[in-house]
Amino acid sequence: MNNLSKPHTLRLNPDAERKLNELLNTATPELIERLTKRDRAQRKGYRGHSGLKPQPKALLLRCAVEIGLYLIESELEVEALHTPGTDTP
Repeated sequence: MNNLSKPHTLRLNPDAERKLNELLNTATPELIERLTKRDRAQRKGYRGHSGLKPQPKALLLRCAVEIGLYLIESELEVEALHTPGTDTP
């Protein structure tokens, strides 16, 4: 059983690409290990083996997407509160 989602193509703007490369170039083995543990802890059904070793770029992007989604959600909720005619929960 494979719990991984299908691959998605991601195109970054030049500033984001530069920032990602900076992070990759300065990432310590400890940081990569911490990101790996975080990723594995969040995987449903992870049983101590997942095939290929996780790649630093994928780990950083996955972490960025996860954090970013929560930031976007909170920003959109704040916008909804300040937008006339918008239903708020």
